[in-house]
Amino acid sequence: MEKERFLAFTDAINAIIATIMVLEFKTPDKSGWPALTELTVPLLAYALSFFMIMTVWYNHHQLYRDIKNITPRIFLLNTLCLFIM
Repeated sequence: MEKERFLAFTDAINAIIATIMVLEFKTPDKSGWPALTELTVPLLAYALSFFMIMTVWYNHHQLYRDIKNITPRIFLLNTLCLFIM
């Protein structure tokens, strides 16, 4: 398998994960500052999750920087990592 195609697939999955996390926000019943206080915990959870996923994504690119070919074992381990995310 080509390395660029493999990395593009992983990038797409990371983008989908980050997008799905945003869809979980519920519209608050109030408006203004009370609405923001209602969303404080979900916003903090989203921010933490987003930065963790982006850290994994960055480290993934650093890890695969020197790899020339994607073997079936590398593909399987990467798939497992994506499943855990």
